[in-house]
Amino acid sequence: MCIDGGVGGGRKGVGQKAFLAWSDSKLVPVADADGDVRLGIIVAPIDAKDTASDIARFVERTIEFKAAVKRGETNTPQARAAQRRFGDYFDEFSGKKRRRRVKEIEYISRHGDIVRALRKWRQRTLEADEKLVKDAYVDLGMQSRDALRELYEVKSNCERQALYTAIGQIVVHDGSLRVRPETSGRIT
Repeated sequence: MCIDGGVGGGRKGVGQKAFLAWSDSKLVPVADADGDVRLGIIVAPIDAKDTASDIARFVERTIEFKAAVKRGETNTPQARAAQRRFGDYFDEFSGKKRRRRVKEIEYISRHGDIVRALRKWRQRTLEADEKLVKDAYVDLGMQSRDALRELYEVKSNCERQALYTAIGQIVVHDGSLRVRPETSGRIT
């Protein structure tokens, strides 16, 4: 059993980013029985003898999180910075997928393969104070001294809409990007 971390709750400050930062939970790619893939938190194995206990522990963590929000613990400058940070690199899904709205359509996705190859290529030249990061919105980034220095957006085709989307995503995330002078203005 997995959830996407969107715990909800009718109170300002209760949400996915705050919960993930507070609980230090990691999102991983998860495929359902129909082959649809999304990022989620593994809560419990479905058919194990401890499934009920695992679910109960997760519910308790959620209750504790909502109490922490109520006490203001998730609204400190440090907590807000943690909610904005990028996580460590994680593999994305590659393989057969089905469209969510039209179940009859299947296709092969190579997005995860391309991001993995990009990561492998970029890893070869990492400096000691650099690390590769990503989140649900950024395919790959290089962080150095708590600043995002490089940003990579992967599209598996060069159609006009894909290029517009990639450029738009880079522009949207540019606020957290500190571009090095030698790479300024270059989109690869």
